[in-house]
Amino acid sequence: MIFAYPLGLIGLLSLPAILALHLLQQRNRKVVVSSLFLWGFLEKQVHGARFRRIPFNLLLVLDLLIAALISTALAQPRLRLSLPFGTGVHQIFIIDTSTSMMARDASPSRFEVARQSILAQFDSSRFGDRLTVIEAGKQARLVGDTYLNTVEEILEAIQSLQAGSAGTALWEAVAFAEALRDPTLPYQIHIFSDGAWGITPLDDLNTSNVFWNWMGEAQPNQAVIDVSVIKNLASEWEVQALLANFDRQPVRRLIALQTQDQLIDSYEVQLPPRQVFPLFWKFEANSLSTVMVSLTGNDLLPQDDRAVTALTSANLSTALRVAVVANQPKEILKALNSFPEVEAQTFVVPDDLPPRGFDLVIYHQISPRVYTHPSILLLDPPSVDWLEIENQVPLNAWVASQASPLVENLDSSGLRGVKVSKISQSPEGFQTLLQTTDNPPKPIYIQGQHMGSQVWVFLAQISSGNFTRHPVFVALLGNLIRQIARPNFPANLKVGDPIPLPSFDQYPLLKIQPPKGEAISFGSNRPLEWSATHQPGIYRFELVDREGVGQTIAVGVNAGDWQESNLLDLQRNLPSNEKQPERQLLETQYFELTPWLLVLAVVLFLVEARYAWR
Repeated sequence: MIFAYPLGLIGLLSLPAILALHLLQQRNRKVVVSSLFLWGFLEKQVHGARFRRIPFNLLLVLDLLIAALISTALAQPRLRLSLPFGTGVHQIFIIDTSTSMMARDASPSRFEVARQSILAQFDSSRFGDRLTVIEAGKQARLVGDTYLNTVEEILEAIQSLQAGSAGTALWEAVAFAEALRDPTLPYQIHIFSDGAWGITPLDDLNTSNVFWNWMGEAQPNQAVIDVSVIKNLASEWEVQALLANFDRQPVRRLIALQTQDQLIDSYEVQLPPRQVFPLFWKFEANSLSTVMVSLTGNDLLPQDDRAVTALTSANLSTALRVAVVANQPKEILKALNSFPEVEAQTFVVPDDLPPRGFDLVIYHQISPRVYTHPSILLLDPPSVDWLEIENQVPLNAWVASQASPLVENLDSSGLRGVKVSKISQSPEGFQTLLQTTDNPPKPIYIQGQHMGSQVWVFLAQISSGNFTRHPVFVALLGNLIRQIARPNFPANLKVGDPIPLPSFDQYPLLKIQPPKGEAISFGSNRPLEWSATHQPGIYRFELVDREGVGQTIAVGVNAGDWQESNLLDLQRNLPSNEKQPERQLLETQYFELTPWLLVLAVVLFLVEARYAWR
């Protein structure tokens, strides 16, 4: 027997304490007699306390047994048993889901062979085995564990895995496996990969427990690594593509340049061996939204035979339209000029402001009549029915009441002579972003929804003191502009890379159309980014803002990569076991005694309670 936590045996010190308590319970009994003269024969030296025998009875025995069982259970005892039928093994499977695993030199692909091998291991597992599956894609991710999921759930998760990520986080996956392994069971780490990765520090692996399962063989391959497009001063489109030949021999391939609706050019090119070959095109076109460069004909990895890029500026203006409604907008416009992406327009009265067409409307000392724009900033507003202004007090300093990008770098140090409007209470549904350091604190910067618009209210008087001359004024507007800026989608990226999604407040309706399959819609519970970009091609994003204006944005996802497309130089020189593990006829297993001891202690406690009650 061994103990996982020997310090738990300190609880055995309770045994003499229990014995002492039982001795104290044996006190002198009072007996009524006719006269003390009858006890005169007793000698004086035997009067008083005497040695008492331990009062062994059933209650004492039960108390001692219960204390001993609980103390031993705290030490977590384990019995080491040898079973003729073998013990459970913690089998950890790591599957490579990078782009190179989509190569078709194994039928139907390297990844599918690896998947079927893991499923076969599940079929041959025994009772008592713990099975864990880890995905090694761009990041290491737990797919399933039989201690956390049912076998059916894990099998379904394995079936849903897809190859197609830029990079293999193999070292992280092995470290993850070492952290998850069960210390009470012998363990084995099985890695299913093709070895198509860069320099990875795997020399310090514990090779006695790691078993490599190599998928496919070294093969030649050609790929389109990258494509980019610009418009020169002559209003011509310039396209540059990088082609790679991962072969020891020169290869002739047919190259094609296409836009969204027509073929621009196509010709045969000879790619030098083991080199990156650049190609250039120059042509005229009225407008472009997507450009694709592709190699015709198939090789073992057709996913990297083309690269696409999108021109987001062709269908989405990046300018942020801001309206300023104020009698004296000079200082506000001066601050807005610090942001080149802002197009500002001024209005004197709210009635002159059109009901739509602006991303942000700033009101200074004026209250809007209607709330039709998606974002509104009120600077030093007058008292209205939903926002009651009581009076104005000097501003000493402020602090952020919650972590928010809207209040980053807003330091009140150096403000002099600034006043702040005092309100009776914040409107219902509004949150406080900045508040004074007074006791009790007073809100300065609040945000919330009002009549369908996202409203920010800044109660400090920007015309008082040195506020507009202080850097905090520009920082205040800059944080808000970044919050409501239009989504910045990349022109192209690699498979598996995440795409940031705009917030629900900006675009309540969002739909993504992958190159294959059905469109995916997102509501208010959308994630910050979407990473299911395993298929190369064009991903189209359909967005509808709060005013009902729709837009379509294209993003190109490419599989061509120097690391993933190089199927010729596979990293298979790592130390490993020469043969697959075999189960021994006699294996050691640890049998946990803690739950059984606790159950026995509870049973004895019930017996003691019944005996004491009787």
